[in-house]
Amino acid sequence: YETFDRFLARTEGLISIMANIMCSTPSDHSLFGGHKGALLWLERFLGLLPSEQLPLPLLTAPVLVAFLTSAGHLLANKYADKFKLMLDVITDDISKRLDTSAIGQPSATRLLKALSEGMNGFKSTLPNGAIVEYYDRTIGTNDGSPSQPNISFPSSGGETTNGVANNPFGTTAVPQTKAQPFNNSGDAFTSNNPTANLGGAPANNTNHNMSSTSGL
Repeated sequence: YETFDRFLARTEGLISIMANIMCSTPSDHSLFGGHKGALLWLERFLGLLPSEQLPLPLLTAPVLVAFLTSAGHLLANKYADKFKLMLDVITDDISKRLDTSAIGQPSATRLLKALSEGMNGFKSTLPNGAIVEYYDRTIGTNDGSPSQPNISFPSSGGETTNGVANNPFGTTAVPQTKAQPFNNSGDAFTSNNPTANLGGAPANNTNHNMSSTSGL
């Protein structure tokens, strides 16, 4: 079995690869949902996080820091209004409930650093290692997605009611027919909606419990 530190690093790498592919040119590509897919993926991930859990699942900071440092620049420029709403949720709520244990602290620290310059920082900072010619920095018009992100934090009870599905973070805020960045299959990057394709990396045989850090 791999160490948890190595698992977190591998998770960040996979999320970063996915996010950078989403943000690549041409602007109308559809890999992992394309540019609109990046906005929707972040919205859905935030919607999966429990509203009252303290601390949040250990994977929260690694996933967010990898995604934001890769896709934040595109989202801040192309979908500024919608991204700002989600960034406020991350800054004002989620960042204050991160796992700061010995294992969680490094990712939490890097996420806080990424958030420290706010919206302007994401707008002006090209991701490290990005090739300018292949990273879409076009200023957008905020079209192509809901007028406001549908972020509804689930409770941690895990019940299934009114067609709302369970997931590793608690009760999912999106219907089962929509794509989710995580589900219960053991594959952390499998979508329930094959047309959305917001994931696709195969899972290994190790089943990591993202809802608890006990026994680490």
